[in-house]
This record gives sequence, structure tokens and C-alpha cells, in this order.
Amino acid sequence: MRLFITGANRGLGFELGKIALLEGHTVFAGAYAKDSADALNALRLQNGCKLEVMDLDITSDRSVDNAIKTMEEKTGALDCLVNNAGILLNKDKMIDEITIDELRSTFEINTFGHYRVLKAALPLLYKGKGPVIINMTSEASSISNVGVQYCSYSMSKVAATMMSQMFSNLLTEKGFKVYAMHPGRMNTEMGRATAQIEPAESARGILNIITGKVKPRIEGGVWFINYKGEPMKL
Repeated sequence: MRLFITGANRGLGFELGKIALLEGHTVFAGAYAKDSADALNALRLQNGCKLEVMDLDITSDRSVDNAIKTMEEKTGALDCLVNNAGILLNKDKMIDEITIDELRSTFEINTFGHYRVLKAALPLLYKGKGPVIINMTSEASSISNVGVQYCSYSMSKVAATMMSQMFSNLLTEKGFKVYAMHPGRMNTEMGRATAQIEPAESARGILNIITGKVKPRIEGGVWFINYKGEPMKL
């Protein structure tokens, strides 16, 4: 399979790319230029043409378009998009304490960025085989389990989960599988304080879903699952 993974230079994105390469898949790894991509570049030395490392800023139309152009030139099609890049700002602020700028910055990446990448990648996905789209959202997008913290993050993930469901409604009959996914509480820079699993465990589960080894359980037509393929509560 040919996979495009955003936010692939660390955490879950890096682990997913590494495991996919070990299974013989081709990986296009998007890494934000201001972050370190040393580990990705080292992985590229081991895997050669199976791994393409690309500078990617999902808030920029030009950056996303350049990445799509690179993939089109290299392979002509994609079988999977994993919209993994995300941001968590000021998680301890209460709902009445966050600023509009914090809210805007969070939505720009977690919601608008995911939409920008998905829309741009669609022409290549249409040419893929049994295309799979995974938008990494979160249990934080569950309205029934909402609290008063993780405010801008939770709000952006609710919107991203809605976006995923709309794309699922549009594309399922065309042979796509589109999931909003909770990757689990992982031991990463973003989630270390509440971690329950290592990112490699989540990555393995996600790849099993992508490749069809695990068939997710979809309830009520809602394509919101966790990394094990279990339905999540909205």
C-alpha cells in the first residue's frame, strides 16, 4: 500500500510509518519543517525509495499542494491518508479562560488542516486501491463525556469528527473507508501525563485496520472508532 502520513516525524506518526515500512508498504511522511526530522531521515537511509520525507505545513495551501505534487510524480496514486498532525494548547485552561487566538490556532491545525490535506489528496486517493482515510480525532470529541478542560482541543476534534462522518457519507458508496479515530492515550509529547499505552501499540492497531486485518465495528452508521476498531461514544 501507498500511505501518506502527516505529523510523521515523531510520536504516533513516526511509529506508524516505521511499522508500515517493516511490512513492505510505501510511506510518504509529512514533517513540519520547524520540527526535527532526524529520526525520519535515519529511517529513510534504511528504507530507500520506500520512504519519502516531505516538509509539510498543513496550514499552508502551497505546502500541501507541493506534497501532493511530489506524491503524484512518485507514484500517481494513494491507498491511504492518515491525517495525524495535531496540536494541544493550554490544556489546563477552563472553557471561560481560553482566548480566541488559542481557539483559532487549534482549529487551524486540527480541523482546517485536516480538511485541507484530505481535499487535496482526494484525486490521488480516487486512483488508489480500496482507499482508506483516517482522521485522527480523539475521545475528547465525545460530547456525552465532555468536561471543562482541553477546551480548544476538544472543540476542534468535535468538528474534525463531524467532517470525517460527512466524508464517510460521501465516499463510502465509492469504495472508500473513512474513519474518525481515537488513537488511545499514548506516551507521547502531547499525551504523556495521562498515558495508558505506547504509541507503537496504537500504530500496530491502526495499521491492522488500514490493511484489513482488523474489521472495525461500526454502530449506527457512525464511523468513529478507536485504534482497536471498537466503536467510540459520541
